[in-house]
Amino acid sequence: KDELRRGLWANKAEFLLSLIGLAVGIGNIWRFPYRAYQNGGGAYMLAYIVMLLLVGKPLFFAELALGQFASLGTVKVWRCLPIAKGVGIAMAIVSVVIAIYFNVVMSYTLYYMAQSLRSDVPWKTCSSWWGADYNCYVRQSNQTLCREVTKKLGFKIHTFRHYSRSTRGYSSRKYHVE
Repeated sequence: KDELRRGLWANKAEFLLSLIGLAVGIGNIWRFPYRAYQNGGGAYMLAYIVMLLLVGKPLFFAELALGQFASLGTVKVWRCLPIAKGVGIAMAIVSVVIAIYFNVVMSYTLYYMAQSLRSDVPWKTCSSWWGADYNCYVRQSNQTLCREVTKKLGFKIHTFRHYSRSTRGYSSRKYHVE
């Protein structure tokens, strides 16, 4: 058969760092503390570790071994079991969808990084083009706004208003401090 030969890893460190980069994404780092807190802390950690050892690690190892052994991509590797060809196609589609999602998150990051280089950041005050028509609160030094008052009176923190109007478009969605 006329197939291209895939390259090999230069050393074990390159292989290990590649695995860590693929398995541990920024989304996992963002969501894990929140998930642990929302689902009971220690009890969640116990269930997480058990499932990681019983399900996650064996599946990860099986996928890794199959990929290393076959030296093929996600779609072609399933030629060994034709009935499972859809698994490879589904893996490729999921990878594309996740890439699109993270590109959106990266675009928000780049937008705010570029805006923060200005001398006066746009979310510093209540600007008319993104929300002065709402009850907008600009934080002063040594002053706080009680969360309960914020919820009941409907104040919007100016950073949230700027985000919803400039980044997400002119939506009618209201953000409350919680």
